Amino acid sequence: MATRALLAGIAADGPGCSVAVGRGHRIVFAEARGLASLTPPRPNTRATVMDIGSTSKPFIALAILLLADEGRLSLDDDDRRDVDAACLDSESRRRSRYG
Repeated sequence: MATRALLAGIAADGPGCSVAVGRGHRIVFAEARGLASLTPPRPNTRATVMDIGSTSKPFIALAILLLADEGRLSLDDDDRRDVDAACLDSESRRRSRYG
């Protein structure tokens, strides 16, 4: 598998990388290599929570464009149409996340 070859090039004592592949509602492949933290050194595992920052924005944009291309939504739709109002309230988000 190409993914295993890619991960094989990640040094155990260097910056880490994780890959997960899903099919349907199942994870069919998950692997992690390298370090999750360089100082102090902490191994990267499949259970490591990653701070992905803004890296998901291009994927969301592509998904929206694909849905628009399929006619399942319009780029002119109100982006709050299908979002629960509680999700839009930052205080509610913070309470649900941190108790």
